[in-house]
Amino acid sequence: GIGLYWQAVDEINEQFDSELLGISKHLSAEALPNLKAQAIEEVREDDDVVVQLWNADGRLAYHSDQELAPFPRLLRSTEALPTATDTWNSYSRRLSDGRLLQVAQPESARREMAVGSAFQLLIPLLVVVPLLALLVTWLIARQLEPLVQLAARLGQRPPEDDSTLSLPNAPQELLPVVAALNQLFTRQADAVKQQREFLSEAAHELRTPVAVVKLQAERARQAIGHTERQEEFVTLNSGIARLSHVVSQLLSLARSEAPAASAASKQVLHLDLKLKEWLAALYPLAQAKDLDLGLTQADACQVLGDANGLESLVFNLVQNAISYTPTHGQINVALIRHRESVAIAVSDTGPGIDAEHREAMFQRFARGTDTTAAGSGLGLAIAREQATRHGGTVELLDNDTGPGLTARVVLPLFKPSSNSA
Repeated sequence: GIGLYWQAVDEINEQFDSELLGISKHLSAEALPNLKAQAIEEVREDDDVVVQLWNADGRLAYHSDQELAPFPRLLRSTEALPTATDTWNSYSRRLSDGRLLQVAQPESARREMAVGSAFQLLIPLLVVVPLLALLVTWLIARQLEPLVQLAARLGQRPPEDDSTLSLPNAPQELLPVVAALNQLFTRQADAVKQQREFLSEAAHELRTPVAVVKLQAERARQAIGHTERQEEFVTLNSGIARLSHVVSQLLSLARSEAPAASAASKQVLHLDLKLKEWLAALYPLAQAKDLDLGLTQADACQVLGDANGLESLVFNLVQNAISYTPTHGQINVALIRHRESVAIAVSDTGPGIDAEHREAMFQRFARGTDTTAAGSGLGLAIAREQATRHGGTVELLDNDTGPGLTARVVLPLFKPSSNSA
C-alpha cells in the first residue's frame, strides 16, 4: 500500500508539472492580451491552480484567488513555495514583453489525488486478501485432514493391535508414511510374537530342570546314610549345573536377539588371536571328557564385530561338539581366510545329524536324536543369531574326514582402507 501511494505521488507530480507548463503556455498564447479573472479561474478550477501576473517593473498585475495573499515574485522556472497553510508547486515563465507569469498548485491537492488513486488500487487487494486467507485456510485444513485422521487413529490404536493401517482417500504424499507405519507394525507384531514364543518355550524348558532339582533336593534331604546323601548331593549338583546352563543359554539368546549394536560400537578384531584365546578357555571342558581339541589352521585375518557376540558364537559351537562327541573323540577347529570372507569350521567325530534334520536344529530348544547329552537346545540358535548379526551365515555339513558333523561359519572379512593409519 505504501509503495502504491508513493508511486501514485510520483506519477501525479509528473502529470501536474506537465499541466502547469501547459497552462502557462495556454495563458500566454490566448488569455494574456485580454486577461479576465473568469477566464483564468475556469482553466484549472478543479485542481486549485492559482495564476499571478507581474509587470516588467515588478508590480503585481493580476492574482486569480482573492482569498489567498499574493505569492512572492519568483524568477526561477520551478520552485516549491511554502506558506502558512500549505506548500505550493510553482512554475514561472518570462513573457516576451517582460512580464512574469506564475502558475501554482497546492501540494495538498496532489496528495489528495495520490491517496485517492492508491486507495482505488488497494480496494481489490482489500477484498481479495481476506478471501485468499479464507481459501488458503480451507485448503490447508482439507489437505491436513487425512494427517489428523491418521494421528487420531494412531492415538486410539491399542498396543496389541497388529493389523495393517488403511487410510481411505489419503493424498499421494501420505502413502509412504502409511506404508512405513504398516511395515513397522508388522515388525513389531513379529517381535511380540517371537517374544511370547520365547517366554513360553523358556518357561516350558525351565519347568523340567526346576522340578528335577526340587525332587533331587527332597531326596537328598530324606537320605539316611552318609554315602546315600553324598550320592544324592552329586546328583543334585548335576541338576543345578544343568539348570544353570539353561538359564545362561536363555540369557545369551536374549542378548543375541536384542537390537543390533551400531557400527560405531563394533571394533576391528584379530580373529585368529581371539580364536586361540577362546579355545584355550574351552580346552579344560574337552580334557574332562578326554577329547582331542585342536586348532588345525589359523589364518591371520580381521573382522569387524562385537567380541562378546563372536565369543558366544564360537563357545556354543565348540560346546555342542564337546557335548555330543563320545569320549576319546576328536574336535578340530580351523580358521580359513578367503578373498572376501573368513570361515570358521568346527568338526567333531560325534554321531552327526541327518541332512533333512539339520536346518531344524537351529530352532530354539531343538534337540537331536541323541538326547542323553547335556544341553538346552539353544546353542545353534544363538550361533545363527550372532552370525546373522555380523553379516554372516552358519550351516551344518558332513565331516570331510569321516563320521561326525562340521559346523561352518562364514563372516565378511575386514579390509583396512589404503589411507587408514
